[in-house]
Amino acid sequence: RVPDGLFLVYPALRMDSKWYTPSLLYAFDDALLAYSYMKLFLEAYLHDESWGRRDPLISPILADDYLLKQFPPCTIAVGSRDPLRDDCWRLLDRLRNLKRDVELMEFIGLAHGFVL
Repeated sequence: RVPDGLFLVYPALRMDSKWYTPSLLYAFDDALLAYSYMKLFLEAYLHDESWGRRDPLISPILADDYLLKQFPPCTIAVGSRDPLRDDCWRLLDRLRNLKRDVELMEFIGLAHGFVL
């Protein structure tokens, strides 16, 4: 059964240490989620990092339109200083282009982990 809705809080949408976005580069040495930590988490999560570059179940931003068209209503929350911010905006754009019910809440000045 498809859930009635999704609330994604600063989601990791692309599990690829070789993919750089402006928000990731801006926060490269972020105190909470520095790139070096992200790389360690990725290595612990995936034994073979190449899966993160091709499997949409690991990197949802790679999902094809057929899968994304099945998404339930979705709200994405992310801070403006979060290294994952740009991929959140990419997912928003993809879902909007597919006429899905999606909203992004950007919290200005906040970094990754602000909900904690």
